[in-house]
Parts: sequence; C-alpha cells; structure tokens
Amino acid sequence: MTPVLYYHRVGPFRSGAPRKMTVTPENFKSQMHFLRRNKIEVLTLDRVLAGEKGVALTFDDGFKDCMDHALPVLQALHFPATFFIVAGLVGGTDTWMRVTPMPEERIMDWDDLKRLLDAKMTIGSHSMTHTALTQEEVVQSKRVLEEKLGVKMDHFAYPRGEYTAEMPGWVREAGYRAAWGTKGGDEGTYTRRRLPISANATLADFGARLLKARLGYY
Repeated sequence: MTPVLYYHRVGPFRSGAPRKMTVTPENFKSQMHFLRRNKIEVLTLDRVLAGEKGVALTFDDGFKDCMDHALPVLQALHFPATFFIVAGLVGGTDTWMRVTPMPEERIMDWDDLKRLLDAKMTIGSHSMTHTALTQEEVVQSKRVLEEKLGVKMDHFAYPRGEYTAEMPGWVREAGYRAAWGTKGGDEGTYTRRRLPISANATLADFGARLLKARLGYY
C-alpha cells in the first residue's frame, strides 16, 4: 500500500496550540530527508490512485506557516505535495477553531496559493468553511478555487476526516476525482485513508509508522 501522509501546521510551537496539529520545521526537514535517504519515492495523489508505490504528502487547512517552513524543503528535494484549502477563508484565519480555547492561526492568501502552483504543488478543496459539511460546501469550494486559481480541483479532503454515507456521493457528483479522509477511511476512491503526522512522532516513530502503513496497518 502507498501511505498518504497528512500534516497541518509546520512551524514553531505556539502557546495553547495542540501538539498534534504542529510539526516543527526541524522535524519536518528530518522526515523529508528520511524519505530521500531511504529512496522512498514521493508521489502525487494521481499517481497513488494509479496504484504506484511510494508515499504521498498532503497538508490540511492551508496554514500560512507552511509557506515559510514546508514549501522550501519540498522545493529543495523536488517533492510534490497537495495542499487542501478552505476556500471561504483564504487570507483569513482558522475561524472554525473559535469554539476552542486555542489561538487562531493565519491561512494562506491567494498569492500564496499561486506560489504553490508555480512550485508545481497541487491544490485541493477542504470545503468552504471547515464546519458541518453540506453538499453546497463541496460544490461551492470547487467552483471558487477553480475560478480564482484557473486550475481544476480533482481532490477533496473531508474536514476533520469525517464523512457520512452520503458525502462520498456529493464529492463524486461535484466532479472531483477522489476524496481523502483520515486513518478512519479505507481504500475507496472517495473514502481514502491518510496517516496523520504530529509533533509527537520522533524520527524513529515516523519510520516505524510509515512501514506499518505500507503493510496496511494504520
């Protein structure tokens, strides 16, 4: 199996922010060089869907600090990645976190997203608002991102990785090629599972979890 990893923030820790949502720049760089040293090919999501073997990298929510700390590493190693963007909050903050005591984080703006495209990264949809998902959010987020960026949105990531029985149908009907959940998903085209990477993973943990995922154990 080809593990699809997902990150949120790549940057320094902030007071009050959850460790599971953040990977330090140093750890991220070490993880990427682990892939290079071990000759693990980094694939696009399209190549994963085609059945190729390796690993794929994804980033949820579009946090601004990924531009400073993740993108340069990806570019230096020539690794592709997919960034799942909350279309209605581009240039703002993660307002869906206001129901928690955690600090809000900045989200990439449209110029940042164009920089990602120029760097040969892929943009996908992560809904309009990252709140309770509706069919309209699936459709509208695709339309907004395509109109603003001029590229087709083939991939959708469910907010929080959660989906009900009808949601994969919404994504398929909207014209996406695939949809991505979290480790609670499966190998279905519109329910693909991904492996979370957090600050709690040492480099040894990272390697072990990657090996387990390649064997089908998430």
